[in-house]
Amino acid sequence: MIPLAQIREAVAIYEGRQRATARERATRPAVVRLRRAYQGVFRKQGELFLKSFRRLRPLFPLTEASPTAVTDTMPLLDLALAATAEEAQAAIEAGIAQGIEQGGKALIRMVGGGGISFNLAFPEAEAYIMRVGAARVANIDDTTRKIIRQIVTAAVENGTAWDKVAKEITDQFAHFALRPNYVVSWLNNRAELVAVTEVGNAYEEGSRIMANRLSMAGLQMEKRWAGPNDDRTSKNCQDNLAAGWIPLADAFPSGAQQPLDHPGCRHTALYRRIRPQP
Repeated sequence: MIPLAQIREAVAIYEGRQRATARERATRPAVVRLRRAYQGVFRKQGELFLKSFRRLRPLFPLTEASPTAVTDTMPLLDLALAATAEEAQAAIEAGIAQGIEQGGKALIRMVGGGGISFNLAFPEAEAYIMRVGAARVANIDDTTRKIIRQIVTAAVENGTAWDKVAKEITDQFAHFALRPNYVVSWLNNRAELVAVTEVGNAYEEGSRIMANRLSMAGLQMEKRWAGPNDDRTSKNCQDNLAAGWIPLADAFPSGAQQPLDHPGCRHTALYRRIRPQP
């Protein structure tokens, strides 16, 4: 006879995979909208930056001009990023709002609402959207700055002609928007990585908000990390999966309270009520 604990574990693994698939299906429309919006943001940033970058053409390929070239380049990039900041934040906040709502409703379907229905007007949801929107745009822009700075620094140090530098920058922004990204190979481009990550984080936050509300209403809750465990699963996620069910207030081994543990993370959280022992 198969031990009851083993059966329950197998059921939890199956439910976790189903939940991860359900999250992907539920958030797909929001992911597509945010991906398309950020593709437009990246394209616009590239166009604006390259237009102003042309004024630095005389500095290339003089290697002794390296400090000046790098110093003069970054403010031009900052202007391009600033010009798209409002559009980028609006897109991120819209995706986050949709993700939170889907996650909150998914938690109710998972464990029942205890008479509480999810609402985006919850203070926790509003605070998350306000706190995360601008911060996420700033983080994305910081990564863009780092990548472009590396390109320009290498170009001036190697004495690369301006035309080749400009082409490399043009290609890089194309990779951001349309071409395969190099961070998470199973996603098509950086715009999709942004969308999957931000909407996924929001979905998990919505579930956590609702689980906390049920806990405050007197229901004992616990959670577990769930989803695939394969050659693409990070060490952190493997450790979190191995932790099994833990109290709602506890952190997982990686230190995360709920997925996502990293950009593009495919995992989700399962929640359940702790039934009183007879």
